[in-house]
Amino acid sequence: MKLRKWRWTLLAMLAVMLIVAGCGQSSDSGPGTAGGSDGASQGSGQQEKTIMIAYNLPKTHTVGVYFETLAEEIEKRTANTSIKLKPQTYPDGQLYNDSQMPNAVSTGLVEIGGVNVGFLNRGDSDPLQIYEFLFMFDSWEAAWAGLEGTFGELFKAELESVNMHTIGFAPYGPGGIFGNFPIRVPEDIKGKKIRSTGTSTARAIEFMGASPVVISSQEVYQALENGVVDGFFTGKSSVMDRHFYEVAKYAFGRDMFFTDFSAVAHKPWWDSLPADVQQAIMEASEVATQKARELALQRDLEYRNGLIEKGMVFYDPTEEEIQKWKEAMKPSLEKYLKDTGEKGQKFVDAINEANAAVK
Repeated sequence: MKLRKWRWTLLAMLAVMLIVAGCGQSSDSGPGTAGGSDGASQGSGQQEKTIMIAYNLPKTHTVGVYFETLAEEIEKRTANTSIKLKPQTYPDGQLYNDSQMPNAVSTGLVEIGGVNVGFLNRGDSDPLQIYEFLFMFDSWEAAWAGLEGTFGELFKAELESVNMHTIGFAPYGPGGIFGNFPIRVPEDIKGKKIRSTGTSTARAIEFMGASPVVISSQEVYQALENGVVDGFFTGKSSVMDRHFYEVAKYAFGRDMFFTDFSAVAHKPWWDSLPADVQQAIMEASEVATQKARELALQRDLEYRNGLIEKGMVFYDPTEEEIQKWKEAMKPSLEKYLKDTGEKGQKFVDAINEANAAVK
């Protein structure tokens, strides 16, 4: 009788121990997306996911400020949504450089990335190459008006077609041409090797009688130092942040193009998110955009003055010389319209619309 009682007591103790042990375990500990893991917050039933956000510039650059702010805001704004997102950022090409990033996002190697459309593969979305053309937008304000209007809607639709959903635009800044020789008119680059920011600038360089060299911004310093290139297209911010002024002395003093990096998400991942999480990400992007744009406008003049202090010589062209650059771009634009047809014309019309809106 005592033995039977002892057995029942032992079984009861074991049952209690199993119940207590079970309460301490998470209900979901499966693997997550690339770069992280999925799980469930204890007791709340809220799913938690780690996501990767990668971009190709330093944290301190305005593009970096956008993506770092985006990550902070996403984590804050998804704290109480159906899925809590835990972003991990990878700045300055730690995972992928600018030429690799489009493929990384479109194939889902990262959830969110900063893409320079100039590095999209030829044929993927040729109409988007108009964004890298010289002297298309009249000002940064016009470029932003375009991104928020018809041009932006066309832009986003094209990126959807290559498996990327646009959540915003990270302001890079005005860009132009720099080199280790004086640059005043298109004839000055004839016979030179010039680093291009992508397909459209490469084509323009060819039409001007120079040789385009398509390389990542991380490679420009060494390329200049070793004579692989004589000059390069980029922004004043990169010239300062990457110390290009140490190997290139001359700058064209007029902004030639205005660039924002596309903040894009891997489309299948985006489509899998609940509506409340998507809304939180879009709201996070709005906050990040405003902060980065204000900083970009403030820094633009500071970069020029800083580069002059470093010994860089800026040549401020006459209006007649500006017209020579615009004339030199016409063959590139004609080729673009021939290749892209009605769709390309819509992009050009949208740019003209944006320029008119801010005059």
